[in-house]
Amino acid sequence: MRLTRWIARIKAALGGRRESALTINDAHVRSGVEIEALIATLRQQAPDMRRGANVSLTDLGVDDAFVPALVSTTRDTDAYFRASAIHALADYDLRQHPQAESAVLHALTHDTEADVRAAAVLTLGMQSEAVAHAHLPACLQALKDPSAEVRREAVQVLGRWSSAPVVAALRARLHLDTDVDVRIWAIQALARCDTANAMADLFAATADLDGSVRAAALDALCECLDREDTTLRDLLLAALSDPVPEVRRQAAQGLRFGPPQVLPALLAVANDPEPRVRLEVVIALGWQRDAQAVDAIAARVFDEADEEVRYYAVSSLGEQHDARATQHLITAFQTPALGQRVRVGALWALGDSGDAAALPILLAALGDADAEIRAQAATSISNLHRGSHADAEQALPALTQALRDDDEDVREQAARALVAVCTLPALHALLSGLHEHNSAARQALQRAIAAREEEEAAAAERTGLGTVHYE
Repeated sequence: MRLTRWIARIKAALGGRRESALTINDAHVRSGVEIEALIATLRQQAPDMRRGANVSLTDLGVDDAFVPALVSTTRDTDAYFRASAIHALADYDLRQHPQAESAVLHALTHDTEADVRAAAVLTLGMQSEAVAHAHLPACLQALKDPSAEVRREAVQVLGRWSSAPVVAALRARLHLDTDVDVRIWAIQALARCDTANAMADLFAATADLDGSVRAAALDALCECLDREDTTLRDLLLAALSDPVPEVRRQAAQGLRFGPPQVLPALLAVANDPEPRVRLEVVIALGWQRDAQAVDAIAARVFDEADEEVRYYAVSSLGEQHDARATQHLITAFQTPALGQRVRVGALWALGDSGDAAALPILLAALGDADAEIRAQAATSISNLHRGSHADAEQALPALTQALRDDDEDVREQAARALVAVCTLPALHALLSGLHEHNSAARQALQRAIAAREEEEAAAAERTGLGTVHYE
């Protein structure tokens, strides 16, 4: 009867009802029969159906009673079951199960299928540090496996440990391996486990014949070195002219927080033929916050074919805090051909610009036919004048009208904007003046006022001023 229940549970999982099947609470003692039943049921499925069902040998959970069956399955004639059993054993402490440990090691060194050997490396890497270190020689040997798949897993596992043999082996993979992904993963592993001693190897990898490897090396160097490092800066500047777009993209990203000296080089590649590169360049130019960059960024708004680049360009304009940038953003919002996302982005950037000249266009946008535009306009007004009540009188009529909007999000954002630009006494007066039939508007404003009062009370408590009272 118990076996029947488990077969039903397995079939439910195979039928796509895994969540409900796996929540069954059985109080009986677990038995190896359960895992055997799962394997038997999977064996009845065609290979494509079996994999498509997304059912694994871990679906029954972890229990010592399953170990003997899993160990036996590591010698199955079907590589799918051997790999599945090895993966399932990763959830067990191999120190407590010597037979399982031997099975994993045997699979790593003797199995004819790369998938199974790769699973064995991964299983060893998922063990506790003490267990994993005990099998360091086996993982190091896996770096010489004829299959790139196995070598990749070995590199990933070894990158978690820092020791002289590991670093030496990873450096060898970086310089000698014929597989691009192995070299890339070796770069990432070296950057994690021995940055200081691997620096020369990372610099050397920026001259790799494969562009993806060069890009990975630049990324690792940016993570490891200070952006003020002149050697790294010169390397990134030179990489802006690399023939591979991914390298140029990584170089532009690395220069994102560069000193003013990198501005001419960024301006020179602002029209790169690859959209991904232009995207990173426009972000880097935004971080420069230099008046010389404004027109180059604006060109990526109005002359750009890629919407993603246009969107980030308006964001970068908002970071310039420049009067010309504000005018470009106003024009962008008023140009429907640029696309909805870009126009909404332009409104967001106007709120981020800190330029009071943006307020009239934001107030006008509160009357736009599109609810998303109206909501963003209210948010931007809040961001533009948070904590400043100088323009409350100018903004109050339009925001009060938006508080009665048919769209709930617009009402909520308008209420928050009112809280940002008005004093609390003025807000309470406004709330009192709202008619009872405007219940949605009243509720939105009440929530915003309550949030503001909670923030101020918390701030007063932090500074030791006690409770704040309003007349």
